[in-house]
Amino acid sequence: MIKLYTWLCALVLTAGLASGAPPAPAERKIQISGNLLIMPVDKRPNSGKSADAGMLEVWVGDKLIHRVYAVFPRNVADAQFWAYLELHEYKGKEAVLRVSDRSLTPERGAEILSRLEISDKMRHTQPIYKEGGRPQFHFSQIQGWNNDPNGMVYSDGLYHISWQCNPTETFFGGWYWGHAVSEDLVHWREAPRTLRSKGGKETKRDPSMVSGNAYSGGAAVDFNNTLGKQVGDQKTIVATYTDSPFGEGIAYSTDGGFHYTVMNEINPVIVHPKPEGSKWNGSYGRDPKLLWHEPTKRWVIVTYRMGLNPDAISGHMTFYTSQDLKKWEFQSMTEKLFPEDRQPEDKQDFHECPEFLELPVDGDKANKKWVLIDATPKYQTGAFDGKKFTPDAKEYRRSIFGGMKAGQCFSNAPDGRAIFMVWVRQGFGDNLPFNQGFTLPMELTLRTADDGVRMYANPVKELEKLRENELFSVQGKKLSGTETVSCDTQEPLVEVVVSVKTEAKKGTIELKFGATSLYYFIEQKRLGDSPLIQNVRDKCIVHDKDDGKIDFRLYLDRATWEVFVENGSVYKIGSRKDMSAPVGKISVGLAGAEGTVESMKVYKLKSIWPENVNTLQYSTAK
Repeated sequence: MIKLYTWLCALVLTAGLASGAPPAPAERKIQISGNLLIMPVDKRPNSGKSADAGMLEVWVGDKLIHRVYAVFPRNVADAQFWAYLELHEYKGKEAVLRVSDRSLTPERGAEILSRLEISDKMRHTQPIYKEGGRPQFHFSQIQGWNNDPNGMVYSDGLYHISWQCNPTETFFGGWYWGHAVSEDLVHWREAPRTLRSKGGKETKRDPSMVSGNAYSGGAAVDFNNTLGKQVGDQKTIVATYTDSPFGEGIAYSTDGGFHYTVMNEINPVIVHPKPEGSKWNGSYGRDPKLLWHEPTKRWVIVTYRMGLNPDAISGHMTFYTSQDLKKWEFQSMTEKLFPEDRQPEDKQDFHECPEFLELPVDGDKANKKWVLIDATPKYQTGAFDGKKFTPDAKEYRRSIFGGMKAGQCFSNAPDGRAIFMVWVRQGFGDNLPFNQGFTLPMELTLRTADDGVRMYANPVKELEKLRENELFSVQGKKLSGTETVSCDTQEPLVEVVVSVKTEAKKGTIELKFGATSLYYFIEQKRLGDSPLIQNVRDKCIVHDKDDGKIDFRLYLDRATWEVFVENGSVYKIGSRKDMSAPVGKISVGLAGAEGTVESMKVYKLKSIWPENVNTLQYSTAK
């Protein structure tokens, strides 16, 4: 049957090729009898020898449902993974599938479409969540590429995280919004993707589809029904996103964050003006973060605005306000402190993906400051009057380091907590169905440090439920010379909690795990990954007030390590050298100083993943 279908499609399309015109899209009709359209996909083509690329479109009637670029293997057995596109809202209807590209012959286009299937379940080329390199207690998506976290919000007992998602490749692109939910910030379940890209000029399209590409943004609960879209008692969730290259857009959800409707009738609500002479073709900013400012009873959007040179990684943050979420007024823009040409990291202004929130200082709710954070993530503390942010000082500070970018907090988190997650810019191995990942959820606080108010980051308390058992414990062990406190473990997933007391003003504390070492230089109060002080590759300076103790909290997953130092004054993430090996030896020692390991505990951690997952979570039902 498949061979006959392929032959008929090829016969119909041959005329177009003979005339010299671009080949018409290959087309197939299919009954939507399940929730998902699944397809074998491959890595990007290798000179056309093993795979072909094309634009896949899914239509129901005259409505465009999906438009994605994909790479299709010529041999199904060579598929890197089976991608899925959601069709659950169109179940029972007929879809028309089309694939097109100048390089596709009619025969090949028809063959590609013949291999697409409708199913209620995903198909996996490897055991899901057990692939080599897969993080076991960090969230990572089932398949595809991820970068920036987006649309993070808490509503009706669920934490929602979306992200920049390529649903059909493990490369940057695609620009859907992925989506997952959690009740406890530890265990996650993927849900239908919330925004889709490439609607173009089609007036009839899936409600979640934007015109261009769905770039980054935020989300918030519309408690006062400002938008007027509330259905029953369910509060509306409003998402803001960049519809690249057109501007900032608004979408809303009336079912608790599982389905979004793009407001094409008013979008884009913000178009950033470009400077005279700029060659940039499009809105001159991106990444809108939405929040409600209670004192002025206004909605606020904070966005990144590019500098004069759009290629420079140094610009402004801009502030817009609205009473109705539809009409937005520009209010202010942060000051640039450095030239725009490419400079060292500590000589750059704000760049991309703003987060903006108000936090108490030292837990005092009568003394609060606003924190403006960018993608790098550096920050400023200051005051905000609903229109303008006034920083405490003309400088940027940083407490979070390593290979990550574009963090965001969950808006409306319980008890006013600032729970932050960041894109981990790291692959986990070849031939996997997914690429990139996320940090652990961490709680941001403001504390008075030795040079004023600073932002601290600590792992959320919920992560303690991952502790399966205690592998090692020691207390009050004095160290001098080459002595260490150490243990060996064959476990791959561990947490290490260490506190070292010393009166030394100089010397080094070494925390070693497997082949990796971290060093704390007592005199400089600096965390480094080399025993040589002059090998300074970043500025992980600890500003916590000196209490005679240095503490570490270290998490070791298959692919990454994360460490929180001195009450969360500094956080850093790095890559494990061998993703499949057990941790091995863990030790703490001092060089050029004497002290006491007041406490050291090592815990075996559990995986967060269920045994089998082949469906999505479609509603708030637990």
